[in-house]
Amino acid sequence: STVTSAGKMVVLVPTKLLEVGVERAIKRWAGKHKDDLMYWKFTVPGLRGVPDRIALFRGGRCVFFELKSKGKRPRKLQVWLHKKLRAFGFPCHVFDSADSAINCLEEYLNERI
Repeated sequence: STVTSAGKMVVLVPTKLLEVGVERAIKRWAGKHKDDLMYWKFTVPGLRGVPDRIALFRGGRCVFFELKSKGKRPRKLQVWLHKKLRAFGFPCHVFDSADSAINCLEEYLNERI
């Protein structure tokens, strides 16, 4: 926390914690739909820039998600890798809020995408 020039106390939250909150909310939502989708943390040892999460849906659909803190954008390496995934036919989305990510997941879940 810090004190502003107006004398008000402001709590500073590291951006990584905000991103964790987004991830937690989506994971909680996905847990309610575990019969229809698998939602996992996605890492590839030795490869940087991969999306944070992968969602696997019944019927063989696979979607990648990059989660960012509010207002943050992917790094250049991430943008490049997301474009490569899309060129291979894999959807790859970037979200900075749990609501927008959950809305997208619901679209896939209901096969509207």
